[in-house]
Amino acid sequence: MWDSFFLVIPVVSSTFASIQTMFKDLEQEDLPWLFIDEAGQAVPQAAIGSIWRSKRVGIVGDPFQIEPVVTIPNTITDNISKYFDLTNQQVNSELSVQSMADRINPFGTNLTINSKKEWIGIPLRVHRRCISPMFEIANSIAYDNTMYNSTQNPKNVSVKFQTKFIDCKGNVEGRHFVPEQAEIIKDILLDEIKSIEDFPDIFVITPFSEVSYKLNTFLFKYLINEIKKYKEIKTEEIGDWLKSHIGTVHTFQGKQAEGVILCLGLDEKSKGAANWASQKPNLLNVAITRAKYRFIAIGDKDIWFNQPYFTQLKVLEKNVGKH
Repeated sequence: MWDSFFLVIPVVSSTFASIQTMFKDLEQEDLPWLFIDEAGQAVPQAAIGSIWRSKRVGIVGDPFQIEPVVTIPNTITDNISKYFDLTNQQVNSELSVQSMADRINPFGTNLTINSKKEWIGIPLRVHRRCISPMFEIANSIAYDNTMYNSTQNPKNVSVKFQTKFIDCKGNVEGRHFVPEQAEIIKDILLDEIKSIEDFPDIFVITPFSEVSYKLNTFLFKYLINEIKKYKEIKTEEIGDWLKSHIGTVHTFQGKQAEGVILCLGLDEKSKGAANWASQKPNLLNVAITRAKYRFIAIGDKDIWFNQPYFTQLKVLEKNVGKH
């Protein structure tokens, strides 16, 4: 059946979860080619079935963007590793299809990330999305300054705000949400809507799910009242826009917008969560490289400028605003 199907449609896309059902009748190496995209997000075991069915495999991904989401506790993974006498390179919760493919790729280079050498197979060299300073920050924190930027400065940008860091201190409600930061985001978005009389091409990104949820709830009434001045809109449409434009970093992998607002949250009492967000460059790298032309980070600079990788946001300090 598949031979006939591929004569008409030579390329078929699928998730790993569907491989067992969709291709259950295919045997080993029945597929001529398999391309795995966003391989940095996939756990190795998810790809086994599709790789087994393929003669050749092309694996594409970025180990310095979103990592696999693993729900198995580390203690279980560690116990399995010890029982079968496996090394940390063979079994651990941070392994991805991309990182394992890089390990066996003879073509690549060592990048120095936070003073550690990491082998990257056939690394990305030309960047085609962001202008300065987003490109330079990402290049510094995640790519050892080895990339070249081919993105041209645009002639026109629909987003009106300028790239900067807004130093905003406040008291957390809940675990991570700072209402004062939400007020700033509200004002920015309302100004953008007034400017173009429509929804702006802007993402609001945060490291924390609680902040994402509370921003959606807080902004709804303000944005719907403003947008209704210029166009007829249903309540569910504004809800859909908020869900697709405001969220955690994981929501926006592979997406882009003219402007990005990074809401960092936290106060002195909850600043320990910043240590989690700054363990690796991945989170900031994904957030800042969603922005093509404009980027605003909002947070307490006394907290975030002292964190690994986030300290690079100091390059925005010449444009720091205070609230």
